[in-house]
Amino acid sequence: MLTHNHPARWNFALTDPRHVDNSFFIDDIRTACRGNLREIRAITPRYRYVMRRPAAGWDKNYFDKIIEPAYIKYGNEAMQELKDKVKKGVMTL
Repeated sequence: MLTHNHPARWNFALTDPRHVDNSFFIDDIRTACRGNLREIRAITPRYRYVMRRPAAGWDKNYFDKIIEPAYIKYGNEAMQELKDKVKKGVMTL
């Protein structure tokens, strides 16, 4: 089990939009898979994110073939959605 924090933006005030809680980064998940960890946690000022190893297990191959492609695909889709909203004036950077 690995528990760690994500303090990168804690230096911004709680009311500052840059002070956002971050869940897992791709490197966190890669570490969990390659280390065959039972559980990984990321702690932020407001939340605790938990990811548990699937019943079938995970390893480098599982990460390379399943997780990383999904992370890239859906991460790119989410980024495009945000960019479109900025272009339309629905949200700002």
